[in-house]
Amino acid sequence: MAFWLILLIILLVLIAGLIGRALYEVTHPEVRRYSFRTGKLSSNEKVRIVFLADLHSRKYGRDNAGLIRMVSRIRPDFIILGGDMITASRLFHRDNIALSAIEGLTNIAPVFYVPGNHERELSENERQTERYADYMFELECMDVTYLSDRREILTEDMFVHGLNIDSRFYKKFGKSPQMPPSYITGKLGKPEKGKYNILVAHSPEFFDTYTQMGYDLVLCGHYHGGMIDLPWFGPLISPNLTFRPEHSGGAYKKSDTYVVVSRGIGAHHINIRLFNRPEVVVIDIKQEDGMRR
Repeated sequence: MAFWLILLIILLVLIAGLIGRALYEVTHPEVRRYSFRTGKLSSNEKVRIVFLADLHSRKYGRDNAGLIRMVSRIRPDFIILGGDMITASRLFHRDNIALSAIEGLTNIAPVFYVPGNHERELSENERQTERYADYMFELECMDVTYLSDRREILTEDMFVHGLNIDSRFYKKFGKSPQMPPSYITGKLGKPEKGKYNILVAHSPEFFDTYTQMGYDLVLCGHYHGGMIDLPWFGPLISPNLTFRPEHSGGAYKKSDTYVVVSRGIGAHHINIRLFNRPEVVVIDIKQEDGMRR
């Protein structure tokens, strides 16, 4: 009897510890840093980018002051939003929270916004036409650069390309259709020769396609780090219900392309994280030692 009582107590303590850890994680984002070198920048040129994805109108303090302070301390040259800053649901949307965060970010550095599946869904929903128009108007008033299937110059040597992925590629319960390279070139053309090219594409599911396109760096989100990242097992499940999703968070390299996947800064509907804190991604891009153009 005593054995089973002790076992029960240990089990309850373990469960309480995991719940406490999960509650801590969803309210305490971390800063994750990556550094890349290239021979495509001018001598001594350095660019710092903050990459945020999947806020889903999550709040970190009043008007998202906590998140804004975190980003401000990093002192980025540019801020890139990788999609799903809002939630498309008609019942649970809180666009004002996302907008207050974005407004604060525009006071720190130029903001470039690439849509995710929730922005895409909102834009295609005939019953939410007014809401979408209001949201886009607010972004325009903030001077946010909305990169929907277009590119912009960041510096003389650096371009950012924003891919607005069609809804058919956001399939739940199984794999989406294959994305051929021609789909991306049809929307964005080819990367600029001799320049440092960044592709922002919300879903990392098409990793193999992205890495054969000639981009130097690809930025993704969408998988929320697998929500629960178990030791020795890895990411458990993505928000689109993919079991053990690949490339769910971190930095990867294939051929000459680096891919950085954000674990997300928020969550929607099921706000669960375990061993997988929300994150602010910082990317430093520097001139390669000994390289001169």
